[in-house]
Amino acid sequence: MKNFAGLKTTNFFVLRHGETKWNSINKLHGHLDSPLTKKGVSQAWKQNKSLHLQDLSNFIVISSPQKRAYDTAVVALSGITDEINIDDDLVEIGIGDWSGKKLKNIEKGLNLNCTKYELTQLYNRAPNGEGIDRLYQRCYNFIKKLNSPSVLVTHGITSRCLRLAALGWSLERLDELPSEHGVVYRVLDGKHTIVG
Repeated sequence: MKNFAGLKTTNFFVLRHGETKWNSINKLHGHLDSPLTKKGVSQAWKQNKSLHLQDLSNFIVISSPQKRAYDTAVVALSGITDEINIDDDLVEIGIGDWSGKKLKNIEKGLNLNCTKYELTQLYNRAPNGEGIDRLYQRCYNFIKKLNSPSVLVTHGITSRCLRLAALGWSLERLDELPSEHGVVYRVLDGKHTIVG
């Protein structure tokens, strides 16, 4: 697996979208979408509260074009900025034929019982999927082109790969990074913190 040098001057916050209907029933999205639940909207408001405590005057906001991320961005940045840029590089990992399928059905088909940590490696087995290596490369290229402090609104696995690439950590450490709904993470000068 690839390991890139960390980008020491990187300065960004990253948010995972709020819980969706499919998240609540363990159905995988990939490039498909489902709406935020009430809990998901509440999680976005929690992120909003955390972001209001930060000085974001020189920051730009960039969201995945997927509706669950964009809808989260609108709430999380409410009262901070109305300018939300879109970038396709922030979409969730492509999982090909598994998009829209329940995790338990995939596990049954592969005769597996995935834990939270095994799930990230499961994505490499998705027929016609993007795979973790290509996602990591996509995230590294995205971070490398950032030329301003940023707030990034994205998805679970993509969020982890963005932070991994910025920190220069290898993919073997993917499961060391949390990826919770309603939380704000920060990468600043080669360090990772949770700010809310």
